[in-house]
Amino acid sequence: MPSSSLAVPAFSSRPQATAKLFLDFDGIAFEGTWGNTGRAPGVVPAYANDGNTSSFTASELNSISEIYQRVAEAFSPFNVDVTTVDPGTPTAGQSVRIVIGGNNAWYGGGGGVAYIASYTYANYSFGTAWVFPDNLGGGNPKFVADATIHEAGHTFGLYHQQQRNADGTLVSEYRSAENDAISAPNMGVAYYRDRGVWSNGTIGYENNQFINQDDLAQLGSSASSPYNHPRLGTGYANGFGLRADDFGGSIAGATPLPNSPGESIFSSPGPRVLSISGVIERVTDVDMFSFSVFGGDVTIRVDNAPFGAMLDARLLLYNSTGALLASVDPAISTSTAGLGLDAWWTGPLDAGLYYVGVGSAGNYGDVGQYTLSIMLPFATVPEPASAAIALSVLPLLCRRRAGPAYTRGL
Repeated sequence: MPSSSLAVPAFSSRPQATAKLFLDFDGIAFEGTWGNTGRAPGVVPAYANDGNTSSFTASELNSISEIYQRVAEAFSPFNVDVTTVDPGTPTAGQSVRIVIGGNNAWYGGGGGVAYIASYTYANYSFGTAWVFPDNLGGGNPKFVADATIHEAGHTFGLYHQQQRNADGTLVSEYRSAENDAISAPNMGVAYYRDRGVWSNGTIGYENNQFINQDDLAQLGSSASSPYNHPRLGTGYANGFGLRADDFGGSIAGATPLPNSPGESIFSSPGPRVLSISGVIERVTDVDMFSFSVFGGDVTIRVDNAPFGAMLDARLLLYNSTGALLASVDPAISTSTAGLGLDAWWTGPLDAGLYYVGVGSAGNYGDVGQYTLSIMLPFATVPEPASAAIALSVLPLLCRRRAGPAYTRGL
């Protein structure tokens, strides 16, 4: 039963965004039938993975946090707020909600269900989508998050990414793999792959032609950047579009990392870690940063989102003149640390100013959040030679001896 005593942590990925994707974990007493299905959800219990829907355990709160983080990563390139804070009744062009609780007994099948493009015509009923954690590994956070991303994709106008033979014959309504060993389409089935991604692929076959859907273009559609969806046309543009680029993409527009360019060697000799987080919104996006080093071994890391990472990151290192020193993009592999999605570089750098760029490997769907960390060594302060010390101290001693006599003479 829904209970007001169920306290869901208040998470918001982009609170300034007017478009809201509300994740509803604490149950609902749904009024009437859902949409035009004639089915009545009734009382839908809160999310649970221990069978007790009256309270959240620490384990369940951790699972809710992980589910939220995975969904927030999936929608991080867009100007939409993934939130657990209830924005009120779903409203066309403003908000949809995903109720995450219970099983599919009232509906009759699947791990979740939603109306396609309902964000553009949302109301209390049509603006509500459903995910059934009891049918998803008993509330397994990855499975629940994958289903939530999938159903949210439907509300924003996405159809299933299918698997078809070369002659157009349908193999599966849900494609389960992309072009590497770790990825699967969010709008197919991503449960059994480490990485769910947005895809540009087949959603149908008609008149001897494949019908393709560009997920990123549809999700990022707006009045200024419409997408002619093969089934919806341009009239169903979501409106919120891509989020604005958060950092400059050139050396001239590089963002100084905290306490780096121009800082005094004496005020901050190190060691220290410079760190900043951002989002790669487009596969062509590069975020550029500047930092200074006093000489020595330096480690630079680009780490992806801790849960549900989409970005296959590329790290670029330049010297003060803009010459490229390193370009790092590990191969994707199930046997590679971070699955090959993270990027890192370690090596000696002379004292000076440097630039580091964070970008995408460039394949479709290589977008998402990252954290850049630069580990700098201790700075060394040159000590003067012993002869120089003796010469510099002697005049000081002489002046001190002469000082009192001069004073007495006044």
